[in-house]
Amino acid sequence: MISPAPLTDLVPVYKTNRDEVTTQYDMNALERIGLLKMDFLGLTTLTVLQDAVRMVEQNRGIQLDLENLTLDDEGTYNFFRAGHHGDFPV
Repeated sequence: MISPAPLTDLVPVYKTNRDEVTTQYDMNALERIGLLKMDFLGLTTLTVLQDAVRMVEQNRGIQLDLENLTLDDEGTYNFFRAGHHGDFPV
């Protein structure tokens, strides 16, 4: 979920037996209240991620390890939270 506020302030959530936090609303209900659900585990998305890693290495000479990316980069978070799109500043 992509949200401007903590999900617990907007929708009912629960934690699965695998410690995954999920909402109890379906995708259509979430969209109606202005939230964006993204399926990052879909096969198409995994292919896009693999292609992006390959292109970053080819075009920038940077090797990315998706398994070990930092998940708390404030600049990246603020960029996407603000709704920016297009070229990401490097």
